[in-house]
Parts: sequence; structure tokens; C-alpha cells
Amino acid sequence: ASAATAFQFAEANQMARLCDLSEPLVDLILVLPAPPAADVVNYWNKILEVGGVANPASRYRIVVPENSNRLPPNTTLTAKLLSSPKSLRRIQSVVHGRLSYLVPGATVSDEEVDLAVQLGIPVLGPPPSVARTLSRKSAARLLFKSVNANVAPGAEIEPIHKIIQNQKKQQQLQLQLQLQQQQEKEREEEEEALRIKQQQQGREGDNNNNN
Repeated sequence: ASAATAFQFAEANQMARLCDLSEPLVDLILVLPAPPAADVVNYWNKILEVGGVANPASRYRIVVPENSNRLPPNTTLTAKLLSSPKSLRRIQSVVHGRLSYLVPGATVSDEEVDLAVQLGIPVLGPPPSVARTLSRKSAARLLFKSVNANVAPGAEIEPIHKIIQNQKKQQQLQLQLQLQQQQEKEREEEEEALRIKQQQQGREGDNNNNN
């Protein structure tokens, strides 16, 4: 239960986006894994009002995917939304004809791309392949080094699957090198055998001429 609670808490880490309402032209759709309590919503509104947001309740909408409870607890919030057609239609009706974009969580996955396609809006972030790479600290260090930026002392550690891939490549290269060396040795032996045979034939020809 504690793991599921922690997972839901991580899913709701976008609540800080409410601060974006300080921009008067910005409205917000906040997708949450479960409906917040009324006193929590009132607390958010009070904070926004203190921050200078007039009538904050009219500036954002909370969407809870209707099929959240029917899916396994470790299902991502994006997957829950993709599996909830009513919530998708609700969001589509709000963003239709408006300048909108999808703000993902910590990184951009293929699910966020699928969601953006469903909603017909762009994603604020890089392609998933780039996001997966640059989300690793080692990749970020290499990126900074490539532009001669200052990097804190440390080392780049490759993920285990990449280490295994590199080991396999090294093994393949070694096998190829051994095969090339073996083929070169066989070729030299064949050339040597041919040279000896030609020498023997030459001596036999000389002997026949002398006779």
C-alpha cells in the first residue's frame, strides 16, 4: 500500500504547474490519479489568490481518468488517461481551437507522444529517444563535455545493457580478427607450398634438360 501511495504521489508531481496561472493568458488542465479533497482544492485556491491570481478556480480544470481504479496500481498516469475515453474527450473539447501543449513529467515517453497525437497538440519536450538518453547523468555529462562546458568531477558510468553490448562487440571484433589472422596464415601457407612446388618443378625441369 505504501508503494502504491508513493507511486500516486509521484504521479501528482505536476501540481506545481498551478503556479503557471500567474500568467494571465494561461489556463491549465491538471490530470491527477485521484480526485483531491475539497479542502485541498480550497487550499490551492487560497495560495493562488495570495499570489495574485484572480478567481483561480475558473483558470484550471482537474481531470481524473475514469478508469484509473480499474488498472493496475503501477500503470502510468498517461496510460490511465489513454485508457479513459471520457477524460480524453473532455480534454479535447477544452483544447480544441486553442493554443495548447502537453507538459510531460520527468521525461518524455512513447505514451506522452501517443497522448499528444490523440489530443492533436504538441509535446513540450524532446523525442522519447533523446529524453531516454539525456535523462541519464552520464549522458548529460558527455553532452556538457562535448560543448566544452564545465563539469563537476566524476566519471561516466554506462548502463549495464550498454556494457554488455560493448562486450559483445569486443568479442565479435576479436573473433573477426582471429578469423582474419587464421585466413592470412592459411594463405601464406598455401603460397609457401605453391612456391616450394614451383621450385621442385623448376629443378626437375633443369635435370631433364641436362639429361
